[in-house]
Amino acid sequence: MVSQKRSRNRKIVSCIPCHQNKRKCDKKLPCTRCMRIGKTCSYEVNTRNTTEQDSTTSPSDDSGNQYSDGNKGYLVMGESGRSKYISGGFWNQYTSVTTRLPTQDAPKSWGTLFFDLSVRVTNSVDTKVFLTSFIPPRDHGLFLLDRYEQAVYPFVPMVSPEWIRERYIKDCLETTQVDVDCCFFSLLYAICYASAATFDEDDKLPAFMPSSLRSLRQAYLVACEHSILAGGFPQDPTIGDLRACVLVQSCLVHEPSRLAPVTPVAIKVAQTMGFHRDGTNYSLPPDVTESRRRLWWQLVFLDQIEAVNRDMLTSIREDEFDTRLPQEEGFMMDTLRERYSAMIVQGQVMGALYGIRPPSPGAVDNLMKEIERVRKRAERFVKLHPEGKTDFERYSIKKMLMVPDKINLLMVPYFLKIGYYQGAESLVDTGLRYANTLCDLYRTPEFKPFAWFVRSCPPYHAVSLLIIVLHQNPYHEKADQLRQAIDDTFKYCRPQGGVGWDALDDMRERLLKENQQLEGIDWKEWEFLFPSANLELFEPNSVGINDI
Repeated sequence: MVSQKRSRNRKIVSCIPCHQNKRKCDKKLPCTRCMRIGKTCSYEVNTRNTTEQDSTTSPSDDSGNQYSDGNKGYLVMGESGRSKYISGGFWNQYTSVTTRLPTQDAPKSWGTLFFDLSVRVTNSVDTKVFLTSFIPPRDHGLFLLDRYEQAVYPFVPMVSPEWIRERYIKDCLETTQVDVDCCFFSLLYAICYASAATFDEDDKLPAFMPSSLRSLRQAYLVACEHSILAGGFPQDPTIGDLRACVLVQSCLVHEPSRLAPVTPVAIKVAQTMGFHRDGTNYSLPPDVTESRRRLWWQLVFLDQIEAVNRDMLTSIREDEFDTRLPQEEGFMMDTLRERYSAMIVQGQVMGALYGIRPPSPGAVDNLMKEIERVRKRAERFVKLHPEGKTDFERYSIKKMLMVPDKINLLMVPYFLKIGYYQGAESLVDTGLRYANTLCDLYRTPEFKPFAWFVRSCPPYHAVSLLIIVLHQNPYHEKADQLRQAIDDTFKYCRPQGGVGWDALDDMRERLLKENQQLEGIDWKEWEFLFPSANLELFEPNSVGINDI
């Protein structure tokens, strides 16, 4: 019997750069080797448009542009920014049923139960007339759009400032607004809210702007909520509605909002729309692919921020998506790619340390090596951009150097979990440096437009570590610096994080009371803040890492 040589599936075995260089690949996206050396990681994908249909599939005429990726699923691109993703397997036999998309906005109040709105929201003329009442006047609107381009878009580059400004002038100032779809309203009001959120109450604004920023933000927030629901979110969402949700969530300050818990919902909505699959798998146009990548990675960023603030695992797993990093050139996109690459390592650290089963010492060593690679990448980025030309570039360079410290501080819960207090205490200098740098960024006048981004990334683990060390050793050699750093963090970077941050604030006030005495503070009272910590081992003479 003649043996037949079996061809290997390179898409499964290794990525293209590792295969070409004959290197071992861990088959992630991006893989560890490509991320370490700065290569663009990609895999061979057999793309097949569904114009060449299998005999088992017969999509309907109203299903829009349909694409397939072998057995991995179908992606249907519809009108008004709608899309639908169907995974491979059983549903491949029924794509004509499962991939139908509506041709117009939802005519009923979908989503009202989730957001608990008392007002029935529809896409009728009455609803649009109601929404047009929030459209800002020309001077007001252009001022907020300029602020969006300066302070928000560099961090959340999902909606082009030129496009939204052109649509605002054309559809809101020069024509009848009733003809505009609700998707545009949701984007416009989300951008207006985000722009207003970048100002502080003590900022001097032009005379045509309202005196109460809080009332202004709340008005745009309400308008954005109603616009999103009128478009059919979350049952029948458009990409504009999803962008509006992500933008509001990225800039949300302290206003009570029904959009506050929307990140997990937005993640699932994005997955049903296929954003977790890269557009190159389906031969989508480059501009469409790039816009989908930006939105998905901003969701990954929000997911990790919420997970860090709550000391929990992320909702998005690394092996559940293959959407690549944005590929456009320029300093802004280089900064985003570096931030997102660091997020991949941060997700690996959180997945290993926050799980039910503690990682092995070998796994911890590998994580420390990954963190060291992140530090080297950050230093290499700073060497390539030694001096920023604009305030944003100078701010980004300083922020980039903080990324390794941020990931290092994620090790604190692990050290507490195994009772290695000395390991946590060894990161005191890191926590001090991270907290003080954040406060310095907030206090620097030229960085004031970016202060909202400082608040959106609160130093939860840094503050937790400083409070723990100060509680364990009130006469620490750096006790004064610890107290000052804790106080400054809550003064300048007052974060919103729910019960955890409120409890930390309460502990801070008690730590800074008269004579700075700690009598009467029961550590068990704060046990819920650090659910993974083994508090019984919180002794100065506890075991070391090598004794575990």
